Parts: sequence; C-alpha cells; structure tokens
Amino acid sequence: MPMTRRSYHMGERWSIILAGGEGSRLSDLTVHRFGERRPKQYCSFLGRRTMFEHTLERAIGFSGRQRVVT
Repeated sequence: MPMTRRSYHMGERWSIILAGGEGSRLSDLTVHRFGERRPKQYCSFLGRRTMFEHTLERAIGFSGRQRVVT
C-alpha cells in the first residue's frame, strides 16, 4: 500500500518541549546575572519571561494547550 502525505490539523499536532539539564555550561553567566546557578530554560534573558515560558507560548500556538508535553 503506498504511503500518502497526511495533512495535520491543530487538534492532531503535539508539541514536546525538552527542558532538561543542570545549566553547567552557562553557570558563570547565570551566577553573574541572577546571583545563582540556574538552568538556562529558567532564565529570563529577554524581558521578564523565561526561555521556557517563551517556548511554551509558541508550542501552545502550534498544537494547543492540551497537546503540549514537557
């Protein structure tokens, strides 16, 4: 049976956010900027929202809130 291209609608898409790690590569920067070691996904480099919050907003726009996994 030949494979066909399937079009996906918003209700069928899922987003997976990878947010692991200890923040060791940027530890000097985070200590200098935030006063503590912190993984980069929990840092707010632009404005007040963290990198994780920016990514979460984009993922929700792509697949909807109920289909986001972290």
